[in-house]
Amino acid sequence: MAKLKHEKYINRHKPPFRQSFGHAWDGICWTVLHERNLQIHLLATIVVTMAGLILRLTAGEWLALLIFFTLVPTIELINTAIEIMCNIMRDELHLDYAATKLPRDMLAGAVLYSTIGAVIAGLVIFLPKICTLLIHLTVI
Repeated sequence: MAKLKHEKYINRHKPPFRQSFGHAWDGICWTVLHERNLQIHLLATIVVTMAGLILRLTAGEWLALLIFFTLVPTIELINTAIEIMCNIMRDELHLDYAATKLPRDMLAGAVLYSTIGAVIAGLVIFLPKICTLLIHLTVI
């Protein structure tokens, strides 16, 4: 059977499982330190978590938030990786920015789309609780 063109990339030596976690952690830490948007997402996660603890969210509400707590930063990590690869390709191949604009815009759109979903989910979860709390405070 003939070897496929990409097979040399698939069957290469893989690092030990524990070492793979280290590489993943290195990537997350680098992105947190260097990417403002991920820092903003993580700050929002902390603020929303504190508000959730204060307002005593249900397990279902926490689960919905957890999905967005992981989804948005994951897409931001992918966005950052693609941006870096686009920069390398642009510089190494002497391309202009327009040659790498579409994938950048698409990933930025994915981040925006997931962030809008997270904000809407947050409003659906928190607005009724905040309104109820404000009503009780004005009655007292």
